[in-house]
Amino acid sequence: MWNISYYTSPLILTFLYRRGYFVAESITSLLKLSTGIGIFVAISICMRGFGRSQSRTYVKFSKALENSKTDNVNKEEAKRQLRMYDFDFKEWPVDFSVSEVDG
Repeated sequence: MWNISYYTSPLILTFLYRRGYFVAESITSLLKLSTGIGIFVAISICMRGFGRSQSRTYVKFSKALENSKTDNVNKEEAKRQLRMYDFDFKEWPVDFSVSEVDG
């Protein structure tokens, strides 16, 4: 959703400018529109969070991901649990760090 609004924002802003929404008399209309969109986005984010909190699979994944980030767990066991899920690779636990190498 963010990518769509990012790339279409020049078109939307041009449309609003040509319609005269950027003059002092139309600020209230523009504020109503932006408030409505903001409320819609906030509600959709809250609904997504509530849906994730009610999903047993997502809760198990979240716990496995948090366990993999702690230092006192078996790294291989944590990786085995994470391999059961499809998720963004940037969250995968780090195996090697250059800063840990004594040189």
